[in-house]
Amino acid sequence: MKATMYRTGVEEGRSVNQPPRGVTGDRVLLAACWIRRVLILMAFAALCAGCGIAAMSSTKHFSVSEEVKLDGSTLEVMPVVEEVGKSLGYRVSGRMKHADFTSLSFERDSSFLATMAVGYMRMATIMVMHNPKEQKIDLTMSVVGNLGAGGEADVQKTLQAFKDKLQERLGAQNKTAP
Repeated sequence: MKATMYRTGVEEGRSVNQPPRGVTGDRVLLAACWIRRVLILMAFAALCAGCGIAAMSSTKHFSVSEEVKLDGSTLEVMPVVEEVGKSLGYRVSGRMKHADFTSLSFERDSSFLATMAVGYMRMATIMVMHNPKEQKIDLTMSVVGNLGAGGEADVQKTLQAFKDKLQERLGAQNKTAP
């Protein structure tokens, strides 16, 4: 083992056992620079891999329309619909009030991180139309996705969850209505 003797460095303001700046400072700086470069390169490769998977995988699109019959005692339907959509993680992306009907649109996307890192993409849209004269709600659901999302089974499962939660909330509202 080779022993290295350092000059005292007292005249330069360093402690006795501290090596001169040029000995280890440059090596540490160089190692940190290389580590940073490798990490940036790995992050870039991971992002490219996720984007490549998203670009090369086939996307599926499926839509379903159904209607939900309402009891005559239902008071306010659209606030309940909005609450149900938000509770399932959707955000309101549109509202329309017309003389004959009212509609709400909900939307939910996959996260940016999931798309970039893994290549997974999913976008679900639900449009709810209510005509108070007919006492029904028309539901239209559309899902676009890849890697197993966007198929008929995905749409049916998501729409069924929305309908179940909606009927549960509307049933509770009807029980409290006069």
